[in-house]
Amino acid sequence: MGEVKKINLSVSGLFVILFGSVCAGCFGMEDMVGESGPGLTLLMILLVPCIWAVPIALSCAEMGATLPVQGGYYIWIKEALGPFWGYCAGFWRTWIWYLNEGILLVLSMEYVASFFDLNMFEYLLVVGVILAGVAYVNIVGVKAVKWVSIAFLVLIMVPFGLLVIFGLFKMQFNPMDPFFNPADSKSNNIAYAIVLGVWMYGAFEGPASYAGEVNNFQKIFPKALAVTVFAMTLTYFLPMLVGLSAIGQWELWGFAGGDQAITVVELCNAVGGHALGVAMLVSAMCSNIIQVNDNMAATVRIPAIISQDGLAPHFFQKLSKKYKTPTISIIFTCALAFLLLLYNQVSAAGFAALIEFQTFVFFATYIMLMVAMIALRIKRPDLPRPYKVPLPTWGLVCYAIPVIVICFYCIIFCSTFAKIGAIVFGLGAPVSYFIFKKIYGGVDGPNAVEHYEFGDLDDSM
Repeated sequence: MGEVKKINLSVSGLFVILFGSVCAGCFGMEDMVGESGPGLTLLMILLVPCIWAVPIALSCAEMGATLPVQGGYYIWIKEALGPFWGYCAGFWRTWIWYLNEGILLVLSMEYVASFFDLNMFEYLLVVGVILAGVAYVNIVGVKAVKWVSIAFLVLIMVPFGLLVIFGLFKMQFNPMDPFFNPADSKSNNIAYAIVLGVWMYGAFEGPASYAGEVNNFQKIFPKALAVTVFAMTLTYFLPMLVGLSAIGQWELWGFAGGDQAITVVELCNAVGGHALGVAMLVSAMCSNIIQVNDNMAATVRIPAIISQDGLAPHFFQKLSKKYKTPTISIIFTCALAFLLLLYNQVSAAGFAALIEFQTFVFFATYIMLMVAMIALRIKRPDLPRPYKVPLPTWGLVCYAIPVIVICFYCIIFCSTFAKIGAIVFGLGAPVSYFIFKKIYGGVDGPNAVEHYEFGDLDDSM
């Protein structure tokens, strides 16, 4: 693959990228209000970080500090569970995030199209410009991703701040009443809140895929994760609390409310006027674009590392001569996102099913993360761990159980279509593993490259 270019990145710089990729506003939380009830929504925003986000973030912090190397999640699973499971995890995560890029692009274009009333040619032209810009930023490298994230987050978060400020002066309703949505069963209220809640708090492992490009990654990553979880919770909680207190009408919240639907854009219109509503609409467009940009940085490195291990086509290893970034992988990701957007234009219902299918595999990958952390503790207790979850190995098992139970619960909640699709997709990993191992030699083949030595991973890095 060639030598990557090392950069210096502060905790705040990594936080900006991480926050941009996993949150970038509270878009989507309105659906939980309308489906599950306002009281339960506010409780879940505070509860889910404790039982889900914090354990996942701590696991990523320990694994990222223990193995701060290019490839992140793929390398973690590979070293803990072996090359086969490492490849399967890398395959599943990469293709799911390819799909996620398309989903985020579609969501962004829904806002763009509603604002500008684009015809098909204009629609595709805007998509092409967005993807060209995202590709260029990612080719330039992680520092460029950081600066673009800063610019976009200012556009995104200023309207949210103004929403909270204006809303404070109009608070008149009890935001917790009713606690549940009385039109549905309590079990369905809770199920929807859990699925959406854990979906909104996720993808903390992303920046670890380019850990090999960042000096002292193992020291700044745990700190950036801690700040991100706290910032996400405030970003979700405050607008929902103030908005419900200011305008009520919880039953109309979400995109399913028809012409009277209340989203954060309509919420801004109500508490701050038309100008703030337009600002929030721009924020919604930017939110999905920044997530496409930041998640691409996390996704495109993994195929290059898998290729370096002799388990994928060699062209994924091709780097930009100037910036030392995986150019072919970036272009491939953009092309696939464009095709997925075209698919959405042909079959909107089919695209909705893809989102549910993605959810199924997403939770399966987190089960592997928790198992891998425990396995690596047992397999290599001697490894330097600049950050370590302050629990013994048996304590990690207890700490992982709630996360794994939530994952299985969410998987069971998925539709039959999602389950069947995920099983078929899942089989693609072991089948392609043996095919590519035969063609390219695998991790023990003559073309495989050693990424690091365990002895090199110490506190002095």
